[in-house]
Amino acid sequence: MDQKLLEWAHKSVNDAIGNSDCKRKEFKTAVKGAPAFVQGCGLAQAVAFWRAKKGEMGRMLTYLEGAPELTNLAERARTKGLEEYAFLTLRTQHALVFLKRMVDAHIEGEEEARDS
Repeated sequence: MDQKLLEWAHKSVNDAIGNSDCKRKEFKTAVKGAPAFVQGCGLAQAVAFWRAKKGEMGRMLTYLEGAPELTNLAERARTKGLEEYAFLTLRTQHALVFLKRMVDAHIEGEEEARDS
């Protein structure tokens, strides 16, 4: 499972930073704050927020729904029972940690190399 998440996170970050519309600083901020955001307000509220936003914050849901076991995340977070909601929250948090690590490796690594 972790290998699949690692591959997904790597592809998502590469796709995001390769996109000409991507604002790297906004993407980095969105990803780095996402785990705490989900923990603080809950998965369903986080999903609703991401659906309503534009820019990199609004793309978070698209990235997450590409992760293993998180397809149709928005619908499932809204309609499933408590047991699956808890499972989705756990999987989402796990995926966000991998995404955050990839951002640290790619974007912050590039910034450090550029600054030196």
